[in-house]
Amino acid sequence: MPQPNWKVNVGMAKESTWGTAVTPATIFLSCPAPVFSEKQTPVWDRGLRGIRSGAQGMIFADGHSELDLSNMPWYGDDSGNLLMALMGTDTITGAAKTGTIGAVSIGATSVTYTPGTGGASVTGDIFKIDAGLPTQEIVVPTSIAANVWTVPASGPNSFKFAHTAAAPAVSLFTHTMTVLNSANPPSYTFQKYDALIATARTLAGVYLEEVTLKFASPGILTVDAKGRGKMGTNVTAPTAVFSTEVFNVPWQATFTVAGVANARVVDFTVSLKAPVDQIFGMAATQSPTAAVPDQLTVEGSFSVVPDDYTEYNYYLNNTQPSILLALDNGATRTTLQMSKVGITEETLQHDKNYSMIAGNYEAIANSTDAGTGNAPLKATLNNLKAVAY
Repeated sequence: MPQPNWKVNVGMAKESTWGTAVTPATIFLSCPAPVFSEKQTPVWDRGLRGIRSGAQGMIFADGHSELDLSNMPWYGDDSGNLLMALMGTDTITGAAKTGTIGAVSIGATSVTYTPGTGGASVTGDIFKIDAGLPTQEIVVPTSIAANVWTVPASGPNSFKFAHTAAAPAVSLFTHTMTVLNSANPPSYTFQKYDALIATARTLAGVYLEEVTLKFASPGILTVDAKGRGKMGTNVTAPTAVFSTEVFNVPWQATFTVAGVANARVVDFTVSLKAPVDQIFGMAATQSPTAAVPDQLTVEGSFSVVPDDYTEYNYYLNNTQPSILLALDNGATRTTLQMSKVGITEETLQHDKNYSMIAGNYEAIANSTDAGTGNAPLKATLNNLKAVAY
C-alpha cells in the first residue's frame, strides 16, 4: 500500500573518520521534503561491430550522493549542527545549574538568585527564566556577587517580563562556533527513513556545501542545507528523537548594523558555502575515496524599508559595516556576528507604495570573528545542549 510522507524522517551523525558511517543517527531534522539523490555516470560500449545497433553495453563508472534538505524550521539547539558542519569548531562554556529568582519587575536591574542544583551563580552564567511559561526569557547578568545578579535595565539581556517570587531559573550553555582554519570541517553520515522498507538509506562521507538561513517578516524562518557524499547503503532504521524546543520565527530577531539597532530590515538571508571536490581513486570502489571542501564564504541578501540614505550610503561609500543578528525565543538564543561586511550591490526600488532598498553582501574575513587567524562569521548559540556540537 502507499506510504504517507509523514513517516519520513532524516537524521545525521558526526563522523570521526571521513567516509566511515556512524549509525544510528544521533540528531534528527524536521524536514518537509528531504531529497537524497545518488548520481552515477554511465559508460557505454558503442564499438562498431558490423551491425546498425549502437549500444552494445553499459556500466556505471563513478558514483556519489547529493542531499538537499530545504525549508526546515530553525531550532536553537539541534539546528546548530548544520552550522558546525560548515564552520568546524565549537568552544563550549557554562555549567548546569537550576535555582529560583525572587520577585522582579520589568526593567529591574538586580535580583537575588537562590541556588538549587549545581551550586552558586557566578559571573558569566546565562539563565533561562520561567521555563515553559509565557513569560519565559533569557537573562544575562553583567555581574554576580553573593548570588545577587546585576542586570541591564533594557536591551536583550534585561528583564522583559515581571516574575513572581520563586520563578524557576535554569542555566544555559554557550557554544561559540568559529571557522576551523587548520583542517577540514567534520563530515557526517546522513540517514533517511521513508517506510518503504524497514531500513534507512544511509549516506556516509557527507560534507555540507551550503547552509542558508532565510528571514522574512512577516513570514517564517527556514534553513536549507545541501551536501554531497559517498554512494548510499541500507542499514537498520533509527528511532527518531526530535528537538523539544520551540522553533524560531523572524520577528524574534534583532539586527544591529554598524553598532546601531536597525528595525528596518524586512528580509534577510545568510549563506555559508564551501563547495566540495570529490576524488575518485582506483581502489575497488565506485564511490569517492576522498573529498576536499573549498574555502568558506558567507554571503546573502537583504531588503530594507529606509527613511533616509543610511543603508544606501553603506554601499556608495564602501563602509563595510558590522552586522549582528540575534535570534531569541526566550528558550534559546542564536547570534550571528559578521564584523566586516562588503555590500556588493544595492538598488532603490519604488514599485510599492513605499521605498525599498534591496542589496547583496559578502562577509569579509577578520580577526574579531575568528577562533584563530581570520574568519567571515562567528556564531554563538545559548541552549541546554551540554556537549559540544
